[in-house]
Amino acid sequence: MILSILFEIIIINCTLFRTVCFCCKLFEKHIGTTPNAYLIHYRLHQSTWYLKNANMTVTQIAHAVGFSGSSYYAEAFKKRYGKTPSEYKKSNL
Repeated sequence: MILSILFEIIIINCTLFRTVCFCCKLFEKHIGTTPNAYLIHYRLHQSTWYLKNANMTVTQIAHAVGFSGSSYYAEAFKKRYGKTPSEYKKSNL
């Protein structure tokens, strides 16, 4: 709920001021991370559900959560979780 309100405030301010730089700074001030980093974190988090519950390849999961390529997805995943998506999937069977 609170995040939803913060997003609404950011959207309203961005609509008024219409500068990407200002919007990014406002986002970072209230959320604590850049919009890009937030989006990557969100996509990686969503992918953990697929890795645990879906019968999909790592490439299919990468595309399902919004990554354009599986190698960048695997690199970002390993940096965040300390193991590759395949290792994560095997350890959660």
